[in-house]
Amino acid sequence: MTSRAGVLCLGLALLLAAAAEAAAPLPAHPPEVLRQDLEFLLRTIDEVHPDPYQAVSREDLEAHVQRIAAGLTEPLTAVQFFPRVAPLITSLGDGHTLVSPTLDSAALEEAGIRFFPLDLLFTPSGAFVLRSSGPEEEVPAGARLLSVNGTAIEEITETLLSLASGETRDLRLAKLGVDDTFKLFLWQTYGFAGTFDIEHEHDGERAGVRLAGLLPSEIRSRRTKAATKTLELETLEDGVRLLRVRHFEVDSNDFRRFLRS
Repeated sequence: MTSRAGVLCLGLALLLAAAAEAAAPLPAHPPEVLRQDLEFLLRTIDEVHPDPYQAVSREDLEAHVQRIAAGLTEPLTAVQFFPRVAPLITSLGDGHTLVSPTLDSAALEEAGIRFFPLDLLFTPSGAFVLRSSGPEEEVPAGARLLSVNGTAIEEITETLLSLASGETRDLRLAKLGVDDTFKLFLWQTYGFAGTFDIEHEHDGERAGVRLAGLLPSEIRSRRTKAATKTLELETLEDGVRLLRVRHFEVDSNDFRRFLRS
């Protein structure tokens, strides 16, 4: 690997359906190579971004890079390196500039990594369950998530927000709920995989449950089966209404009829 290729890639977000790197276990890269990647990343920002220093000064960004470099004392995989570098990019305050390790979903499948099974909606008032990706509805849609594996969801959310690029906090919250972003960030940052001890609240009642994680193929399959309607409106907790538009080619007359109904 060279710094030109990079341990991390600047560009499109990582989803479970992504494909790029060799099978697990991921290779660990020595500190000197990781530092080269940091230098390459900073040069790329200067060369490619039209106006990178609206939210952060060049001096502060350089100081951030130096702090990351000073903390590189042992080899790291791309997954381990990612949580250190992502806050650097998030500080730019630009939702179109992000960094992620490139991973092969087939390799994750082969490695047997089972991810968080619930799809979530993140709002300023909390994280809410959209639907369970699992075979049973152990956690009802609309339930407010309280903790995962003993860690409060507020703490998890704040940690993961530092990895999600966006101009505002609300946009970054929304990004956490897009596709598999939360599932991947949770694994990359906390190492949570396999089984998940969940605490949640629904209709004023608190409950705890242990959920089995899902392989990438299981998540995709169950999500596809759930996506049977083009337009769907669901009422969540506290009267929040969630409108799902499953593709961009919705007939305007159909949309009007749906709203009137």
